[in-house]
This record gives sequence, structure tokens and C-alpha cells, in this order.
Amino acid sequence: MVGCFVRIGIGKSENVPVYRLCMVQKVECGDPNKHYTVENRVTHKYLICVWGSESSAAKFQVAVVSDSAPLEKEFKQWLREVERTCSYRPSKVNVKEKKEAIKRTNTYVYSAATVKQMLEEKKTAPSRPLNIAVEKDRLKREFEVAESKNDEAWMERIQTKLAELEALRRARENNVKAIRLDEMNRKNRVENYKNLS
Repeated sequence: MVGCFVRIGIGKSENVPVYRLCMVQKVECGDPNKHYTVENRVTHKYLICVWGSESSAAKFQVAVVSDSAPLEKEFKQWLREVERTCSYRPSKVNVKEKKEAIKRTNTYVYSAATVKQMLEEKKTAPSRPLNIAVEKDRLKREFEVAESKNDEAWMERIQTKLAELEALRRARENNVKAIRLDEMNRKNRVENYKNLS
């Protein structure tokens, strides 16, 4: 929920996980084709969170949010950062209002339109990732059958599917590289935060 605090895992320092207490600024839907898994559920939603000033806004997968309570030292780090950057600090009234908003969401009744939209999103997200190698092998065997029957149209459809799978494989490969870069950036942010503290 926007305005709430989350404990974000930003990497490791000396093999110990490092977390930051961040405020959710926005929930954003990414590309439905670039999904990830959180607790056996597929999603393409991201949290835009801030640590201290608005200029520190960063995009995080829901998967990096910790379900445990923040530590005292994490709260103190956040407090120091807020004071250092003269950033927004919620008042007791803000906290009370947010608690009420959370209670309201627990009793919220979804409209038919909202349910329909949620079902459409679920349909577009695959339930499990496609194993490209297995699918390619299956299509190659199918191609041999089509070739033995001299079915040109069938062979062309299979070749099109094989080309699509190859494009998907390349896209996934590029995505893996992007994830590695993102992880490297996250580690650099941890080091930068340590140097600032």
C-alpha cells in the first residue's frame, strides 16, 4: 500500500543480508511478458520505494520485500537519512490514518470490473515458465512427422514456432544479463549507503 513502510533486501555485506526501511511511493505494473515469481505466484508488479529523500526512489520486485519486522538499527538508519535530507517524516496522525486505511482494505469488496481485470491479468501470465529446450525438441519431432507427410503448411507453422522460441530464448538470455547488472547495481548501492553512513 502506498505510504506504508517495507523492509527491502538490498544485497549482502560480508555474507549478511542488508535491509533498508523504505516507504512505498507507488505500485507499478511492468511488462506482462517480463514476470517473476513471488511465493509461487507469477507477477509483473513492482514497488517504487524511497529511502529518505524523494530523489532516492528506486524500483524493486515484491520478491525482495522482507516479511519480518524492521530492526531498531534499520529504523535509526532511516531516521538519520530523513533528518540528513530534510525529508518527509510521518506524524502520529499520518500513522493512525494509514492504520485505518489498512483496516478498510481488509474489508474491501471487489467490483465485478475489478475481478474481471484481475482474471484477465492472471490469464496473460503463464502459470509456469516454458522450458524452451523441451519445446524445441518436441517441435523438431513434429517437424519430422510433417516432413514425412510432405505437409508444407504444417512444416511452415512449426518453423515459425521454432523461430519464436529462439527469439524468446534470446530475450530470456538478455533478461538474465539485465538481472545480473541489477544485482551488481544493488551491491553498489549497499556499498554507497555504507560509505554515506
